Amino acid sequence: MEELLEILYTIERPGDFCASGTIDPCFPGLDIENVGTIGFPLTEYQAKEIIRQCSKAPFGRGEQTVVDSKVRSTWMLEPNQFLFKNPQWDRHVKGVVETVKEQFGLSNSTISHELYKCLLYEKDDFFSIHRDTEKTENMFATLVIVMPSEHKGGELIVYHEGEEKKFSFGKKSPLLKNLQSWAKEKSSAKPPYEKLLKYCTVELQNASSVIIEEPKDWAQNIKLTCKCADCRELQVFLKDTEAKVHNFRVKKERRQHLHNIISRHAPDMTHITTRKGSPYTLVCTKTRDTYRKKLKQREIDRSLLEELNNM
Repeated sequence: MEELLEILYTIERPGDFCASGTIDPCFPGLDIENVGTIGFPLTEYQAKEIIRQCSKAPFGRGEQTVVDSKVRSTWMLEPNQFLFKNPQWDRHVKGVVETVKEQFGLSNSTISHELYKCLLYEKDDFFSIHRDTEKTENMFATLVIVMPSEHKGGELIVYHEGEEKKFSFGKKSPLLKNLQSWAKEKSSAKPPYEKLLKYCTVELQNASSVIIEEPKDWAQNIKLTCKCADCRELQVFLKDTEAKVHNFRVKKERRQHLHNIISRHAPDMTHITTRKGSPYTLVCTKTRDTYRKKLKQREIDRSLLEELNNM
């Protein structure tokens, strides 16, 4: 057996252990339950709306599936919570799979792909070094597709038998520049590009003309999933039209539970622990973040519309 293993180790494999590339610009038509169609590059406002529908992503530990924010911290959507409405998107993904098959040295093999999760990483989120568990029979690789969004960090590092490959996705999205080059170079020869340009223009015109009203009171229409005493108290505070600040003087475990609930439902609220007295006090303060972000996003949309109109 030892001699056989030594012989096997001398065999040079025709493929690599990981591969990377880019997909040609394509609107995936990502539609998320209770959120709607998602635009790209992803905006902070839509990211916040998506998080409201997410749960914390688990990971495999032996035969168990556990949630531990010290090992993995990211938000997750299950496949039944979202879909891709643009049929062209699936064709793009199949093209990626075929390219990966070549790079892995599997030209003579038949492989398929299966949608698994949609993940959203916030600031400081991470996944520690790990080995992906086999999700289905004969699974041999994980395909990661990163949607356009402006961010820093978020590197993916792959290790295998002493080798390391690093992939960075944090560059500024070139989506608008690509659209501009299409319009100048290809629209005269390929009418679909003109349709795409017109579609984007109409969408930005609609987004730019939206009237954004400032909230008239401090009530927030968010329904919490937990029904414990602390969360019921938090729910009353959220619905209160006049109260802006509320204090929870409770033990660490209860404060942590409230932190998690607030992070999951993402209301316009800061939640900071004041380390005075015993037990410490969790201070919840309502904000106008969503309103301000909508105003900011409208300005961004107007700026993009101006760029399109000047092409």
